[in-house]
Amino acid sequence: HPDASVVKTLTIRPAVGVNPAINTSTFILDGARFVIFDGRQGGSGTIRSMSISVPGSGGSAFVFDNHSQNNIIQYCSIRNNSTSSSSILFLSATGPGPGNSNNRIENDSLSTSVDPGPPQHIFSLGNVTAKNQNNTVSTNVFLGYEVNGIFLSANNSDWVITGNRFFQ
Repeated sequence: HPDASVVKTLTIRPAVGVNPAINTSTFILDGARFVIFDGRQGGSGTIRSMSISVPGSGGSAFVFDNHSQNNIIQYCSIRNNSTSSSSILFLSATGPGPGNSNNRIENDSLSTSVDPGPPQHIFSLGNVTAKNQNNTVSTNVFLGYEVNGIFLSANNSDWVITGNRFFQ
């Protein structure tokens, strides 16, 4: 929405006392701005109460595409049961612009129940005129991936990746 801003966000989170289990292929953030997925009940504490599972047929839990900016995925349990797709994708934006930038993936658990697991849990591919940049991946737990926990392919810059734990 053109009026989205740091004070006008769309926040998706469970109510107090609710532990939602979402079984879906993909939340597509196509040009999205200021969308927050917060897995904490009522938005407070540190417990990951929202579970998002990707079925074995493939797909990703989240896809950032076409200049998605200033979005947050935090305190979610993301389980990818696919052996071919990444849990979170940052795709190449079409046309020139800021790319998929200034997004944050924080305090999440990214796991799998299949062996081999997904090739990586986070994958990013920008393009020459729209780099994916200034994204943050911090304080997450990565469990059961086949090749890389995080793979930044071409046309990415200035990512902050810190405080994560990786278990293959």
